[in-house]
Amino acid sequence: MPSKSPLMPPIYCPTRDYLESALAIYEVRGLLTHNQTIAILATWRPATFALEQRTPKSTVYLSIDGAPTYIVNNRSKVSIL
Repeated sequence: MPSKSPLMPPIYCPTRDYLESALAIYEVRGLLTHNQTIAILATWRPATFALEQRTPKSTVYLSIDGAPTYIVNNRSKVSIL
């Protein structure tokens, strides 16, 4: 199994639109599915977000304010860590 690698560096997202803009580039590049993007947006709050991933369009590990918080699988199911 490949090791986790950083997908999105820690970015402070004061608004939901800011997070959506930050995620759009990864969706366009084929690293996130549209449904994963929607699931991540549902977790928004004013905070610093960072993403890690093993392979494109696979499970995404979401850290909020430096703490691992959620896992979004390839079917866009969100699980709390």
